[in-house]
Amino acid sequence: MTTLAACRIGSTYALAADRWISFGDEYASLADPKIRMAAPWLAIGAVGGSNAATWLRGVSVDCEPTTRADAQAHLDALGEAFRLAAKEREFGSAALVGITPWGIVDFHSSGSVNFLDAAVSAQGSGGKIAQGAMHAIRDFHGDTLSAQAVADYGVRTAALYDAGTGGRVDVLTIEAAP
Repeated sequence: MTTLAACRIGSTYALAADRWISFGDEYASLADPKIRMAAPWLAIGAVGGSNAATWLRGVSVDCEPTTRADAQAHLDALGEAFRLAAKEREFGSAALVGITPWGIVDFHSSGSVNFLDAAVSAQGSGGKIAQGAMHAIRDFHGDTLSAQAVADYGVRTAALYDAGTGGRVDVLTIEAAP
């Protein structure tokens, strides 16, 4: 599995993911990141199976929304494509997490797409650990740390306690809409 961590600090959203992959009881670090920029306004990552990560590599969104409502319409179309791909390729337990200038977005293999009203969110095998770590470091340091540092810390903390998380950590950022 893997761990994805998203957060907002100040006017910046960050999305972090490890590159760990398991083959039964064997683990290895992937050369390719599990998160990517699908558009200048959307960073996205996959958890729950290598099929979902492979599908995600081919995703691109050719539009430039100017509002959260406009972005939601484009994200709903992407969510439906994810649902169809999940059904066809049998990665039903997969999930996508994204960041946009309007917030953190959660995609489910059922096709539902939701903006989250939380400052931090995490998915994957180490998701609960990462989410707890991000809350703790934000509570302790406030807004003195960058969103990139907090998301990175969440994934690295998950790697300490979760066998399904490890290897290199990648982080992408997007500035929040005014």
